Amino acid sequence: MEHLIVHLPYEARVGGPVQYRWMYPLERFLHTLKKKVKNKAAVEASICEAYIVEEISTFATHYFELDVVCKRRRPGRNDDGLNNESV
Repeated sequence: MEHLIVHLPYEARVGGPVQYRWMYPLERFLHTLKKKVKNKAAVEASICEAYIVEEISTFATHYFELDVVCKRRRPGRNDDGLNNESV
């Protein structure tokens, strides 16, 4: 493990800032894709079908009445329904 420290300055110089090499956003995206897989025999088709269902449901929520609570128009977690104009 001590040998790794020798290479870290070189990697920092060559790679540049860490945000350009950070894998976390990509790993999170792959995790969301993996959750959409229902049929392991047809992985790509399963992901495409889940994406289409999500897009259609999002599109359909625009035509609901305003009093219908859905995922896109849900009130905020800390919203108590009062106007904050007096503050």
